[in-house]
Amino acid sequence: MNGKGIPLKMTIARVTTIGAVIMIPWTLYLLFELPDNYTGSNYRGTWIGFDIALILLFCLTAFSARAKKLRLELLCSATGTLLFADAWFDVMGSGTTDDLRVAIIMALLFEIPVGVFFWLAAIKGKR
Repeated sequence: MNGKGIPLKMTIARVTTIGAVIMIPWTLYLLFELPDNYTGSNYRGTWIGFDIALILLFCLTAFSARAKKLRLELLCSATGTLLFADAWFDVMGSGTTDDLRVAIIMALLFEIPVGVFFWLAAIKGKR
């Protein structure tokens, strides 16, 4: 249970479902807006592939939380890890000051807090 009386697995299912829904239009936006080449080749493919993996992990974690068929703590750990990696690469790969600002804001407001949520859920799930 979380502080509001909602079971942790239901909260995980909701967060991952929302995460996947948000990531789909964002990934489509990036597909059309990112350049084909940045400082290396296959720049667009790299980011789109990573975001698709994150979407799939959000969906798999949501499914696991709802169906209780897969090892939820492992999926939570993987989802949190990918969110931290996403924050790192967004910040480190920023090409302009404006890009860096957006990456830091996204990291601080979404990727890091949600990543921490998933890691804490994974730890709680192992107990």
